[in-house]
Amino acid sequence: GEGIFDISNVDNPYADYTFVVVGYCSGDVHGGAAIRDWRLADVGEDDVQQMGFINAVSAVQWALDNLGNKRLESLVLTGSSAGAIGVQIWARRLLESFDFDAAAVISDSFAGIFPDGVQGRVQEEGGLCETGLLHKKFDFVCKDGALVIADVYEDAMEAFPDVLFTMIDGKIDEVQIAFYQVLSLTLRGGLDLSLDQVSFNMKMASIYRRHNYFPNFVSYMANSANHMFLVKDILYRTRPSNTIVKTSDAASSLMDGSLALTGLKFEGDNTPLLEWLQQVPLEPGESLQSVCRGVVGRGPKEESTSITHSITSSISSIPGMEGFRAFADTIGSGVKSIAESGAELSGMSYCDPGQADKVFVRPGY
Repeated sequence: GEGIFDISNVDNPYADYTFVVVGYCSGDVHGGAAIRDWRLADVGEDDVQQMGFINAVSAVQWALDNLGNKRLESLVLTGSSAGAIGVQIWARRLLESFDFDAAAVISDSFAGIFPDGVQGRVQEEGGLCETGLLHKKFDFVCKDGALVIADVYEDAMEAFPDVLFTMIDGKIDEVQIAFYQVLSLTLRGGLDLSLDQVSFNMKMASIYRRHNYFPNFVSYMANSANHMFLVKDILYRTRPSNTIVKTSDAASSLMDGSLALTGLKFEGDNTPLLEWLQQVPLEPGESLQSVCRGVVGRGPKEESTSITHSITSSISSIPGMEGFRAFADTIGSGVKSIAESGAELSGMSYCDPGQADKVFVRPGY
């Protein structure tokens, strides 16, 4: 296995856990219970069953039969991609079903960004409203096709204030963007031409912003287009500023210095994802901070002491090189502009105010 499923990896914080894996191929984010009037050309059938909820129930029942008669030292609920939505809608039910000393919910790589008017319709048509999975407060809004996944996740946060709830996402997750456009095309009749990497990042930030209202929510954002972190070995080399190679603190400092040459800098904590996850779940009295790293412009004071400024000042003091300073400043300004545009397009430029400073301290001792 890869990621958290690589139980031979000594760095895996969950290597000694008992895993219960819910298989998935129903296309209903583990919440469906419906028979669709669809025709599958390869099998010639008109009725297609979407029974992700029934499938999930069987796995949960197995876990209850085998583990539910004891108090668990640690319960970690995770979901990646479609499973990220699944774990959000199942979180409250599962936390109510088990006894535990410490628990956490990790939603990996599906923040819940949908075209307008789509997410409630998809859940209602998929049969979620009739399953009894959701709290009864959602009965009317679900059947009205207006359910918002974020509301369901926040309901679980409120119900379990001592449990840690998290999200892990790439700022410009290419699969989430593609799925958004597939839904727009099939359910709204066309692509959403207003959606680009920047606007997608803003939509994600708006979801994180509302979740941040709850004390027990923290998040981890990576400057990346990657989709899914927990179930792939990218888990072991991800920092908020880089998912390409496994970097040491010294290498990250070198990257920061290289960026400084453009007149920009990283701002925010650079904790590796693996190190962050090694703290999950939390014991009473322990804390965890959200992680997000953005690219920002250097202020006037910093600019005056930058490497580029120092070099150009030294060269321009050489007789006959007086014009070099103006030339270098022009080039530096252009490079900074290009770097700023690249940072924005790559999703690196934005961290929502207060996101990276959010800390949850589990009540206790």
